[in-house]
Amino acid sequence: MPVYIVKYEVELPKIVIIIFGFIAFDLCANAFRPVFNAKEVLALGLLGSVLKPIHIVCDSGCK
Repeated sequence: MPVYIVKYEVELPKIVIIIFGFIAFDLCANAFRPVFNAKEVLALGLLGSVLKPIHIVCDSGCK
């Protein structure tokens, strides 16, 4: 008795693939959250603010 195999491939729309990419990125970002702690950087004031902006000086010319 022969065995028949039915194979059906589903192609996902581009928006579904993009949503899956965002979910994968979010999962990776949450996994490495303890390594990159932004609250410490904000507490140190290294990012600047309206009253204390960051100034970038290019000694050899910025391109």
